[in-house]
Amino acid sequence: MLYRELQESDKEQIVEIFDRFHKPDFGFSFSDSIISAVVVDDNDKVIGCSLIRPIYESILILDTERPTRDKIETLQLLVTNGMFECAKRGIEQVHAFVQSSGFTKLLKKQFGFQTVKGEAIVKLI
Repeated sequence: MLYRELQESDKEQIVEIFDRFHKPDFGFSFSDSIISAVVVDDNDKVIGCSLIRPIYESILILDTERPTRDKIETLQLLVTNGMFECAKRGIEQVHAFVQSSGFTKLLKKQFGFQTVKGEAIVKLI
């Protein structure tokens, strides 16, 4: 087995593997945001691929003792302007790791955040 950088000619095999084994679970694309793309091949047959892209996280810090109206207006300004800044920089996704189910509902309803499949985990380097 050989670990090597992804080549353009590998993409068709990767899409076939993805469609066969992973398509219902998550999506991917060969976007410009990928910072590392490698494969493991066995006699010119791709058997695995790793695509690494930056993940952007929205960190919202809010004085929760303020009146509800102030909190909502503050969130509207923070989230709307934050997404504008991301779009300006070509950032395709922003993640939020939320501790409160009520806040999750608010972000989904008011700002279009979506539930993702799987469990959020992290590897510290």
